Amino acid sequence: MPAPRLSVIMPTGDVIAASPGREVFERVLASVAFADELIVVDSESQDATCAVAAAHGAQIVVHPYQNSLKLQKQVALQHATGDWILWVDADEVLPPALAAEICAAIVAPAAPGVPNAWRIARQHVFAGRILRHAGEDAPLRLWRRGEGHWDGVENDEFYVVAPPIGTFATPLEHYSTARLADRLRKMAFFAPAHAATLPLPPTPDYGPRDVWHRLLRPPLQRFYGVYWVERGHRDGIRGLIWALLCSVNEFFIHALLWERAQAAPPPAAAAGGSEDAR
Repeated sequence: MPAPRLSVIMPTGDVIAASPGREVFERVLASVAFADELIVVDSESQDATCAVAAAHGAQIVVHPYQNSLKLQKQVALQHATGDWILWVDADEVLPPALAAEICAAIVAPAAPGVPNAWRIARQHVFAGRILRHAGEDAPLRLWRRGEGHWDGVENDEFYVVAPPIGTFATPLEHYSTARLADRLRKMAFFAPAHAATLPLPPTPDYGPRDVWHRLLRPPLQRFYGVYWVERGHRDGIRGLIWALLCSVNEFFIHALLWERAQAAPPPAAAAGGSEDAR
């Protein structure tokens, strides 16, 4: 019986000129070389992204970006032929120990209690060093072909598979913030998706109490959580800057919510108009 085949799917877009840069991207591509195929769906990059990926044996599918990372990954899935799918972003390096865990997982025979999907923890690399206390997340990244579906808000989606789900012991290295400018750009890109999930406030007019509860308290709580609860202070100046950036991101999300409230119809209009209109 042939061994199960593994397909890696990877959305890209000007990752050489913007982020994570050529050096990290080359490491990413080299780290997934153990897979049977690499499907790169590129959103019409104007730099050398496609050429570099092709040099590492990737199958390149050019698909115009339509404000949907989910769509880019769905296109990649349509071209993948493996028995297992591994989603890797262009700024994520898989250490050899993680690659070995993945290879062992996909050859395990299907049986009750054996995971059809696996989570992979991510260690954030910020300003050239791994943050040891950054509150690692562990999104689902490996699944058996045909299992599960996409969920979540646009451009911040995640993959869902019914349990049992495993979690690998080795984290991947996430190079999302090589430069502060990269981090700010990503905050601006992803914050609207998070703001869109929050319910609108009862009124767009913020009084002093609303300013505190809706604009000031959330970022302060976020800073406290990252810097003290998650012990970000142990990462030194990097931990402080990371916690402050997380706080700014939280403020931006709630400021976007306020902006949505300004553009929303007044409650009377949304309910069908005022008494005078009726």
